[in-house]
Amino acid sequence: MTKQVIISGVSITDWIQAIKQLSDSIEPCYWICRGEIKNKVEERFPNCITHQSIDCIQGRPVKEYDTDEPFYHPLDKDILEDHLFNESIALKMMDRLDTGNVTNSNFTYGGRIRHFHRMVTYWEMVLDDLSPDLAIFGSTPHLVSDYILYSCCKSRGIDTLIYSSVSLPDLFYVRECIDGPPVLSSGTIKNSGGISDKNDRYINSLRKEYEEAIPEYMTESQSNSSIIPSLEGLTKISKSVIQNAITACEPFPTAYVKEHNNQIEDSRLTKYQWYFYRLKAWIYRRKLYKHYRRYTIDPDISTKYIYFPLHYQPERTTSPEGGLYVHQYLAVNLLSQTLPKTTIYVKEHPSQFSKRIKGEQGRRPYFYQDMSNIHNVELVPLKTPVFDLVDNSCAVATVTGTTGWEALVRGTPALVFGNAWYRNSPGCYHIKSQSDLIEAIEKINSSSRSGPTIESIKRFASKMEEICYQGYIKPYEGDNTQENSSVLANSIIDNY
Repeated sequence: MTKQVIISGVSITDWIQAIKQLSDSIEPCYWICRGEIKNKVEERFPNCITHQSIDCIQGRPVKEYDTDEPFYHPLDKDILEDHLFNESIALKMMDRLDTGNVTNSNFTYGGRIRHFHRMVTYWEMVLDDLSPDLAIFGSTPHLVSDYILYSCCKSRGIDTLIYSSVSLPDLFYVRECIDGPPVLSSGTIKNSGGISDKNDRYINSLRKEYEEAIPEYMTESQSNSSIIPSLEGLTKISKSVIQNAITACEPFPTAYVKEHNNQIEDSRLTKYQWYFYRLKAWIYRRKLYKHYRRYTIDPDISTKYIYFPLHYQPERTTSPEGGLYVHQYLAVNLLSQTLPKTTIYVKEHPSQFSKRIKGEQGRRPYFYQDMSNIHNVELVPLKTPVFDLVDNSCAVATVTGTTGWEALVRGTPALVFGNAWYRNSPGCYHIKSQSDLIEAIEKINSSSRSGPTIESIKRFASKMEEICYQGYIKPYEGDNTQENSSVLANSIIDNY
């Protein structure tokens, strides 16, 4: 019997061919996707309902489920209680839809909880009608719409598969829930008792100078992180404005933020409004950076300290993968209260001020003031060398950040507050409570060698190779589409 599947969060067309390969066993009944994928899905699967991602995020229904009623399904006490934990995460996730830090037209609690309730009722109606057997998420659900879909599936006992990348090159793994470990599978790399040459080279590179070890996403981020646009950048902006002048009143295709004086589902920013907002956002980020600098001091790396690199927000790595520690000040305060005699050095993520992305949605000036007012917490300048802070610390603390993995590779213990892919690595301590933190610190202090050995890290990486798939779930360079589609199809067979 063919299983009915809902698909969301896939960013490459390889998935279409992968699902086509499994047509004897699964059939897509609802697919949330961007425009360039949407047309191909409709061509290959004419009976599948397709939902444009932007419409889905903003709560605009597909025509098959469009009604005049503001709510689609009754929500009783039992349903609401099923969603209580995820409600908190989803409301914070709606920072992505809010321009309030820049425009003062906040997406208030009232508006956010209304959006949450509307989307729960929508997905409850859809799931009632379609009765899917499985939901596949091509990345951790983190765009409100797919996160609430995930929450509804879990409350109903519908199987879910979540695809996640790791820092090890060209590998991904599959899990059944956001806070769960990788699902054991046949994998695609068969080791002969040791780590592959590619990952051995990668891990060795992390033990070199930061310029050689810097992750690719950080290279891209830093190349776009200047607070003041370059002349070349201003020229590109000017050309873009001129080219779009004729269509200035048309909706901007990828903007899904809430519009002033409109409900979220009625918000459609024009190109003119979007460019004007981005200009104001750039001004805001400049002021935010100056405010951050006001509270920074040069660190003394000869003292006893823990290094806490902040995550860029809003982003999947903390929302939802950080759970309640999406509020990073909670983790920092827990460290401070538990270790009153140890300095906590906190460093902002450079991307928070980048001109390329939307860091204005994730910070307000009081965030830095509150952080600096926490006992024994010090903010450090962006220019402070990352590996100097890592190598001389007692431990690196993070929600799910790559810096935690880099610390482990370089022999420094890591305290991880969220669902990082490496949380079961040697030298890594998964912190959920203060008692977890106390126990971790005691183990670190009592060990003659506080951090993991490089041999133990390579053994862990080898084990990850055995349970991961060699392939891609994000856009990649190359023409191995057929091969990657087969890898994706096999991963579904293995795990479902």
